[in-house]
Amino acid sequence: MAQSQSAASTDAGTEQPQSVSFAFLKGGSTKTTLSINTARHLAERNGEGSVLFIDFDPNGHATRNYDFGHDGLYEQRSDLDRVLLGSSPDMDPRELVYETPFKFDFLPSTDQHESIEKRLSTAAGGSGRLRTRIVEELLGDEYDYIIIDQPSDAGTMNNNGILASQNVMMPMLPKGETIGSFERTRDRLIAPLEEQNISINIMAVVPNLLGDRIDQQTNDRELLENLNKSFKSLVPEFAQISEDEWEQIDNGEMAPPKPGIRETAEITNGMKNESLPLLDYAPDNPQNEHFDELASIIENGGIDR
Repeated sequence: MAQSQSAASTDAGTEQPQSVSFAFLKGGSTKTTLSINTARHLAERNGEGSVLFIDFDPNGHATRNYDFGHDGLYEQRSDLDRVLLGSSPDMDPRELVYETPFKFDFLPSTDQHESIEKRLSTAAGGSGRLRTRIVEELLGDEYDYIIIDQPSDAGTMNNNGILASQNVMMPMLPKGETIGSFERTRDRLIAPLEEQNISINIMAVVPNLLGDRIDQQTNDRELLENLNKSFKSLVPEFAQISEDEWEQIDNGEMAPPKPGIRETAEITNGMKNESLPLLDYAPDNPQNEHFDELASIIENGGIDR
């Protein structure tokens, strides 16, 4: 798990408008859960209308799981194709955006995103359309932060999101294939852009969906040990465990902490039952502190050690 050069050179503390992709080439890595809840905390910290959330996944998990006060968005035409593919190049991308009750604005996915993927793949400069026609038009002037929920499959849509943001948050799950998925994400999405001298900043690797004990040899422990050893500068404070602390845990001198973003019923219930981010469904849930830290990392341009 060698750390990429772009990650090692993270320039924390920039306090500039930021566009960030939540990206990982594996389904079920809860990119949507992390990105929605982080966007919610960014908006809470920075004020109404300061954040735009883009659901760029053709599967539309964010659009379908959170109605954002608008019914049936996934089945409606968004005209995103007219902006990205050039049939209406002068169309204002603000026309694609919906307000939500959660202080951030929302550009939904629709059931036409799969068609957009195919058409972008043959368009001239197709991998840069999201950046030039939406992100550059809106970031800084209209929004302080743009959060992009990426597809799980490699392709032109995913390339668009990475190029548009050039900042990446990567969810990491306590499963054996996570390391291989990280390497696949790095090699297929990030390395090709770096070969073109485009710097991609991995802001953080985020341990997610943890639930097992870490005073035994569980998948949770293996993930946390690997991340703290090989990616220490990219691990959020809520998931850091030093070598001394591991030794104290194993010797029974320290109660095992519960680091990482936990597999929490209130996160799932808020989404499935009420279509609400955790901050609105269960504001006292301690996991909110972790999402708030992710928001702070984005504000700073990376983890500030």
